Amino acid sequence: MEGDTPGFILVDDYAQLVQGSRERTTVDVLANDYIMHSGTARGGANRLDNANLTIIGANRLNATVTSGQQVEVDASRVEPGQYIVAIETTVAGADSQRQYLYVDFLKQQRVPPTLNDDSFTGFAGEAVPLPVLDNDSAHLGGPLTIASFTQPGGDATVTQVGQELQITGPVGEYNFSYTAEDEFGNTASARVYVRLIRRAPIPQ
Repeated sequence: MEGDTPGFILVDDYAQLVQGSRERTTVDVLANDYIMHSGTARGGANRLDNANLTIIGANRLNATVTSGQQVEVDASRVEPGQYIVAIETTVAGADSQRQYLYVDFLKQQRVPPTLNDDSFTGFAGEAVPLPVLDNDSAHLGGPLTIASFTQPGGDATVTQVGQELQITGPVGEYNFSYTAEDEFGNTASARVYVRLIRRAPIPQ
């Protein structure tokens, strides 16, 4: 809940951890807390950069305050479940106030991401971007990365630029597959269909 102590306002925070793959995290609990001017003003200039944090209860989690006044949580020694970290926040010239960090510690996820086949059309002889991950999703909504991909054969070539693929080749129709991986190591594959056409000449 939000506190309403005169001088500053605190908003509780939430973190999600996963057994066996993401058991530690650092949360900037002050990021959404603000000094109050005339009762309501909020903004980047009002951030509680001069606040000091103290852990007063961690519900069996290992929780510590970093030198940068963030909360580091380690769930490696507890079972999956829901936990609450109670934090005392002290701001110079104002009363101390309590806020809470709610932690969901989930069991290891073995659900593969959802990948969908893609179709693209581009111009032959040019590098055609293929944002294949745009219509894919991880089970928990986390990031996906391209783990591998095949080549379409013929004279076309697929390359990777960041987390996007691109194809270059002559006029023709091509297809290949790619594999994406989520943050927990789960993978899935999909196919990509590409039609490369001739660019119309520019009238003289």
